[in-house]
Order: sequence, then C-alpha cells, then structure tokens
Amino acid sequence: MKGTQMFRYNLYHLKIESEIELPCDSSRTWDGPKEITIRAARGSTNEFGSIAYASRKYGGLLRSYSVDGGLLYCPGPRIKIFIHENGKEIWVDADPSDYQEAALSVSGVALSVLLIFRGYVPIHASCVQLNGCTYAIIADSGVGKSTLTWNLLRNGAGFLCDDVSPICSQEAKMSVIPSVSLNSKLWKSSIDQLGMDYQKFTPILPDMDKYHVPVRGEQRVTSPQEINALLLLNPFEETENQQATEVTQITGSSLLPLLLEHTHSIWTMPDLLQQYLFPSYVKIIKSIPVYCLRYKRNFVEMGTLIETIKSFSHRSIKV
Repeated sequence: MKGTQMFRYNLYHLKIESEIELPCDSSRTWDGPKEITIRAARGSTNEFGSIAYASRKYGGLLRSYSVDGGLLYCPGPRIKIFIHENGKEIWVDADPSDYQEAALSVSGVALSVLLIFRGYVPIHASCVQLNGCTYAIIADSGVGKSTLTWNLLRNGAGFLCDDVSPICSQEAKMSVIPSVSLNSKLWKSSIDQLGMDYQKFTPILPDMDKYHVPVRGEQRVTSPQEINALLLLNPFEETENQQATEVTQITGSSLLPLLLEHTHSIWTMPDLLQQYLFPSYVKIIKSIPVYCLRYKRNFVEMGTLIETIKSFSHRSIKV
C-alpha cells in the first residue's frame, strides 16, 4: 500500500512487514524478501463466499469462523482478524483506536494460527536454555511459567520464548524456534516479587495490571534449538499436604491429549484442520520426553523448583 508506514519485525525467524505496530522489539531487522504481510483495512473481512462457525471461548467473547482461504478470528466486538491459509497474510479489520488491542491478538492467537498453517506446533509454553539443554515449560494460564522463566534467567538461563514455543522438525530433530523479538509479559504481582519497578514497563492494555517486560539481548537465544524435554508445571493444591517436589515422566496415551490441550490457539481451528497437526504430534511424542513437576506453589519454594529443573541437564535425556 503506497505511502503506508510499514513496521518490520523478525518473529519466530519469520520476516514480517506490518501496517500496525506490534508489541515487540523492532530493532532486530532483516535482509531479503519479506515472508509475511500484516495489512490493516476497515471492511477487509466483510466479503467471504462462505463462512462457518468454528469455535468460541469465554462465553463467546472470543470467536472463530472457517472462511474462504483461511480462518476469521474475532477477539472482540470491534476487531476482526483474517489469517490466510497460505501462511503469508494476516488482515486486520479494526478502527485505528483499537489497534493496540488488535496488535496483541495478532502477535498472540493470529500468529499462532499462522504458524499452524506453516506446519509448526505452537505449544503454549515458555522456553529456556540451561546448562546446554533446552526446555519448554508448559502450564495452565496463571500458574506462573513466566515468573519461573524470569527466575531461571537470573540463574543463568537463556531466553527463547515467553508464551508460545513453536516446535518443528529440522534436519531430523525436533527444534523450538525462538520468538527473537517478542517481549515477556508479567503481572504486576510477579514484577513486585522479582524486585522490579512495574512503572518502568508498558501495560499490555490500558488499565491492565499486566506488562511487557523486555529481555536483554545478551539473555536471548536467537537460533533454533533442539529441544530436550517438555516440563509440565502442576503445583499441589493447598489442601494437599505435600512438601517435597515430585518429578514423574508422562508416557503413553495421555501424551496426545496433553499436547492438544496445550497447543496455543488450537481451539480456534475446526476439528478437520486440527488433524493436520497429528503427524507432528506423533514426532514430538516419539522424540521429546515429557515430565510433570509437582511442587508447593509459593515464591519461597521457587529456589527448590529451579534446582529441580537444573538437575534435568545432568539426567540422561535422549532426544
């Protein structure tokens, strides 16, 4: 579009040009042709030859539809986002006053759907590298994977991803693709526990108690890494009288449902489309060990959990 300012980003090793500003570091530029274009135009999602309801979440606050050529995602009453099945285009239909909220949805759900179209499995997990091993940390929202990630960074870990860890097959190995320039996101309570000043950071949305927290360049791992293990966080309930951290390997028939449950934005996809991921799920199950970590959930016990994760680098893990 002539005369339109284009923002350039390197996200998950994809060269992106966008007409709306995304919540990430734009200093990591790239050379060569772009791979993904994000357009913004009012009415750009009004005409589809066919449209079919796909799914919804939070009582219909978030909705998705199967449409000609891809998926239509509606994160609110005034925002519509079309993700093309070619894995190269995203269209944002929103008023400019809603671009900040739309950008959050583009860099989250919409980009995860696009990654699926491109053959990746976007696991809802943070990802770090510690003592030469790479771990994806899976947890339900609110359990504290981002807080744990920051504590691991303070213990010498390298940062790959905060919320979405795309896994794909590269050279006969299962690798995770770093986000490269996406910031971490932390609730104010976590920022306070980490001894940082929340006023130095930008809120994800106005009047929201969650913030974008930049990761320093020297803390980032920016090249794809062979993944050594998936770690599922499952803290004890307050009613459970448990003290010691427990580690068990998850095997067998429970692995596929676990991966489906923790694939970011998979809920937006029609059942038929979800089946395209099954071959990748099989490769993950065959190649990457999955462990469940049960622990007492409080900030005091964070050190014990960190030491437990450190111990994985000394285990005999075959990938």
